Amino acid sequence: MSDPNTKTKTRVTVVIDTSRGSLDTLRTAADLAAQVQAHLVALFIEDINLFSLADLPFARELDRTSGATRPLDRNAVTEALQADAKRIRQLLQTESEQRQIMTSLKVVRGHYVSAAMEAAEQTDVVILSNVTGVRLRTINAAERARPWPRTRAGGAKPVWTLFDGSAAAGRALAMARYVSEQRETELVVLIANKAFKRLVGQAKDLLGDTPARYQPIAAVEAREILNAMIAEGSSMFFWPRGKSSLSDKLPAFLLDELVCPLVVVS
Repeated sequence: MSDPNTKTKTRVTVVIDTSRGSLDTLRTAADLAAQVQAHLVALFIEDINLFSLADLPFARELDRTSGATRPLDRNAVTEALQADAKRIRQLLQTESEQRQIMTSLKVVRGHYVSAAMEAAEQTDVVILSNVTGVRLRTINAAERARPWPRTRAGGAKPVWTLFDGSAAAGRALAMARYVSEQRETELVVLIANKAFKRLVGQAKDLLGDTPARYQPIAAVEAREILNAMIAEGSSMFFWPRGKSSLSDKLPAFLLDELVCPLVVVS
């Protein structure tokens, strides 16, 4: 793994937990980091809720391989999370060597979305996976030794982004274009009705010959954005981070209701 103290111009942070979806998102983040020659930081969240759960006297864990149950305690939680962190380091090392990018791992204990938004304050690009609740997996030594499988990324579901003419929206559009080309899927650009014609022209200038579908939305609001994507599905959504109140509400809202990675671009 590259030296995390070496300075680079751009940082891409991928916020992950112990789910397989998070780890597939890490590989997508490595693709983006390689494209823009950025330093890739994996922010591994040790969910504080797991430790609260372990303090309950009736809490038990299930080994998915043997089907056996046992009491859940803090030592078991700590051991499982340390094993996952070790495997993430190994995966980062592989991505660093294969893609010739700088990588580092940061481990924090807290809540997923709040930790991610704190990271967004200090990072150019933050990538989050969908969150569906507390996860803890008990794995045996043989399972730990197996590599994580590389799943297909999103099938034919389109890549979406929001474009408002800002510099951040331009960066988000460029990244969305790259991912849609890599996945050979449709690029859909959401634009508010009130400035639709003008902003479509700006987006086309930025995309050049790259095809895209431009879809109007009534307003730049979380529910409008979700409704636009939910019928067709989404493999990834690129969101330019702004200064409105939407900036704080959108990530938690979409991660709770939309099953796809969210990329926050500053």
